[in-house]
Amino acid sequence: MLNTLKSYCDKLNKNMLIPSVYLALVIGLIYNPFNNIGVSNFKGREFGQALINGIDSSVRINHLLSWVIFLIPLLFLFIWAITSRLCGNKNEATLFLNKLCAVSLVPLTLGYINRFAGSFSFSYDIVIPFLMAVIITVLNPICQRSHLEFCDVKWSLFSSFPILLFLIIVSKRFGIGVSPLRLGVLYILIFLCAFFVLNLLKKIPSLKSDSIKLSFTWVMCAPLAVSVFLELCNILNQHNIFITKKYLGAVIIYIFLIVLGVIFGLVFGRKERLKPFCFEKYYYPIMLLGLLVICVQMPLIFTQGSTSSFVSLAGTFEVNFFESSNAASAISGFFNFGELPFIQNFDAHMLYSEWSGFLYAFLNADSFGALFNPYKPYMLVLIYMLLYFLYAKFFDRDSAVIICLFMSCLTAFIDYYALGVIVILGAIYAHRKKTLFGYIIMWLCVVICVLMRLDLGFPFAVGLVICLILMALKDKKIIGKILLSLSLVLGACGVLYLILCIIKGVAPIDRALEFLGTASSNTNWSTASIGDVNQILFPICYIITPIVAVGLGISLLYKYLKAPDTIKAPQLIIAVILLFAYILNISRGIVRHSLNEHQVKYVLGTFILFFAFAVYILSKRKMLFSFVASYFSVFLVFTVLMTGAGYTTVSDGYIIEASSLFESSLKTQVQTESFSQIATEKVTRVNLNDDTSKYIDDINAVFDALMTKDGTYLDFTNQTLIYAVSGRQKPVYVNQSPGLISGEKAQQRFLSQIESFGDRIEYALLPEDNSGAIDNIKNSYRYYLVSEYINKNFTPLCSFDSLELWCKKGELDEKTALVNKAINNAAQSDDNVFSRLSLITDFENQSGKDIRFDLGYLPYYWANLDEIKLSDKTVLLNITDGKSVSQDNPFSTDMSTAGIDKTHGNYICLSFSADTDGEVLLSLNSDDVTYTYSFNAVSGTSSYLIRVSSGYYWYEDIFSNLTVSSDCDINNLTITVLKGDTLK
Repeated sequence: MLNTLKSYCDKLNKNMLIPSVYLALVIGLIYNPFNNIGVSNFKGREFGQALINGIDSSVRINHLLSWVIFLIPLLFLFIWAITSRLCGNKNEATLFLNKLCAVSLVPLTLGYINRFAGSFSFSYDIVIPFLMAVIITVLNPICQRSHLEFCDVKWSLFSSFPILLFLIIVSKRFGIGVSPLRLGVLYILIFLCAFFVLNLLKKIPSLKSDSIKLSFTWVMCAPLAVSVFLELCNILNQHNIFITKKYLGAVIIYIFLIVLGVIFGLVFGRKERLKPFCFEKYYYPIMLLGLLVICVQMPLIFTQGSTSSFVSLAGTFEVNFFESSNAASAISGFFNFGELPFIQNFDAHMLYSEWSGFLYAFLNADSFGALFNPYKPYMLVLIYMLLYFLYAKFFDRDSAVIICLFMSCLTAFIDYYALGVIVILGAIYAHRKKTLFGYIIMWLCVVICVLMRLDLGFPFAVGLVICLILMALKDKKIIGKILLSLSLVLGACGVLYLILCIIKGVAPIDRALEFLGTASSNTNWSTASIGDVNQILFPICYIITPIVAVGLGISLLYKYLKAPDTIKAPQLIIAVILLFAYILNISRGIVRHSLNEHQVKYVLGTFILFFAFAVYILSKRKMLFSFVASYFSVFLVFTVLMTGAGYTTVSDGYIIEASSLFESSLKTQVQTESFSQIATEKVTRVNLNDDTSKYIDDINAVFDALMTKDGTYLDFTNQTLIYAVSGRQKPVYVNQSPGLISGEKAQQRFLSQIESFGDRIEYALLPEDNSGAIDNIKNSYRYYLVSEYINKNFTPLCSFDSLELWCKKGELDEKTALVNKAINNAAQSDDNVFSRLSLITDFENQSGKDIRFDLGYLPYYWANLDEIKLSDKTVLLNITDGKSVSQDNPFSTDMSTAGIDKTHGNYICLSFSADTDGEVLLSLNSDDVTYTYSFNAVSGTSSYLIRVSSGYYWYEDIFSNLTVSSDCDINNLTITVLKGDTLK
């Protein structure tokens, strides 16, 4: 098959390549993938902002993927085949057409852009690389004339790093400042000494050069060993073992390793090695690991500062109660209640945000501090090391270490997508070994990646499968091993999953369906806007970039078919997996983390890295410059575009101010207080800022006063972090509840889990006035079944700090007395939470409540596209029939909700004909409260369903009037109240 395709491509006219690209793009410009994305089904009653605004996010994704992956490439191949037949190979017309199309690509690019309307200073990473370059330039001719080996120069360049770091520590201890220029001079001196000593030792006949370099491996480990020692001091402090003289310990470690290296060299330096010692294989990863750990070194005592919980080198943690709810809930569930991630806790970020919290808790015996993930910066270590090994497989070790050390924009756009490199490295290992064990390791890498983040593992797994198909077409012998290894890994994972579910008393199939339904919900998290179409960044990210990626992919395939020996197997594996990981990530960039949220790095995914690799493979001269230039040029373009759009700078990430790894580690080493002596007492490693700490104390004080020891509550605030900080068990599977609930069946599971807790659920916790919302959709409407359950079973009790605590109906008098007792027993002061704790009295008659629900097209979809037909719903009350409404003539009628069966909830159904599209307002009115439902009407005769029972006041029978108004003329208005229903 591959040979047939190769022979066909060889016959095509190469001069028609650019004209074919041009013609395909011009024809493709006719089609707009963001047109015709209206909603055609209302499956599962799952809705988010996009659906309410009349956008089917799945259709939007499919249109764009179809355009990028199929339409443009097929057009290109078809046109290339036709023009190759029609045009000569080198005639004058063909050459002229080629030039014309090449120039015309520029205005065509501008057409795509308008498709949718529209101070220097010397630093460490400048000085050191410059000096390295100068040293190499100067010594190269000298080495050639003097018969000195360049390998020794390279060894001296990198072996100088640990000594340089040690002298920085000593200099700081004695109060000597280390400027970049002073450090550069120091580095030259160390290099000269290392180079001189090495060549001097090599002149001793009994000493072997390889053995000398091998013995120095101990010294290369010194920075890593010191960093581990510093963190060990911090960990031991939490166990009441105090090591105060950390500077002395660091000096001893350096001296010990230097002495050990000397002894090792004297003892083994005279022995002939069986094979040459490749110092790069060991020095480079050890050196990078040491520098990385230095960058994220966590001091023992935090100082006051405005540092977020994501980059906490030093400072007080600031907590986002919404975002931190995911990992914190899982960590709390594990340590406090023995709950297992995935099995009993659904964390949208999965192990990516949990593993560091678990590690911190185990080492420091601090499960509460682990909730705020102080070890999360250590993810940088994993990301960089994976990238190093990836670059080493694609280029060589020298190129890899230079990129990782001095390329400041290395992880700016990759972020957590770099974890997918685990899959790539597993694939390369399996391809090299071609054994059953090798393929098992490969699939285990996929499992690790999926467990870290499903949205990360899925695209890389699909990219791997496509890569395996390409390799199997060339070597059919590996198919059996691939399938057998996959079966073994899937079987082992399935058995382990079943065992854990049985042990924990969880229904495995139902839990798997709940996990997949929540994890794969695009609609729930799909926003209406995915960015400002008038900004140049939008079409570049969503149109031009995907087309470029697919075009490069086709070019790589063509080159592989034409000359497979010109592309190394690891390079092909890396490029293919990165390409499909990017293409399949496009759906994520269209849903939640889009340009609308200024998340360029999520939209681009692995594009920049794939682009740079592809350019390198396709270039005639395989130079590292082509990779670096292409990577940095794209990085620079997007940086300019983001800055011009008012977006956050590229420094938003782990590398502060986009520093290189080398500069970051030196700055951290120079500025850190890690070597300062500390008091011989246990300290708190995780400090919260004053506002967060007081907020948590207030919540705990109220819960402890009003709730039993084993009691818990139903959360309706999107802040399940409150469960964790209050030590209360989360009664439901999903974290960040109810925000992660997607669709009606998920709500039903949620409620069944609530009911299984029985009397342990003592309260419901709501935001003040039930004002919680995501994407401007109120929780009380998005999660209507949960809201109805709360309204039927709970009643407002008291409020504090913008939160409301509702108690069970029938317990109001008892809980009211408990609240009064708590208030009376507390010392009254301005900063005491009980001074702000107030009973919610006469809740239903509070005046001035005007509650608005903006529903967009949702009522139309619910009435016309729901799985349960409108005709199958039971009519409970006919309100009016045959009325007309206009902008100047609203309809109003008396209406009482008393006597309506509210057991299963209720709809109000409006049916009418409209001449044009418009906005309709339905208002339920009482003397004190107004519910206003705003929705979009479409021209023609249609019905509209509004789930009115999701609001608290529907059950209080206080509404006496119903009003309908519209900015378009509507006729034959019929209004009925229907019995609520649920999907089966």
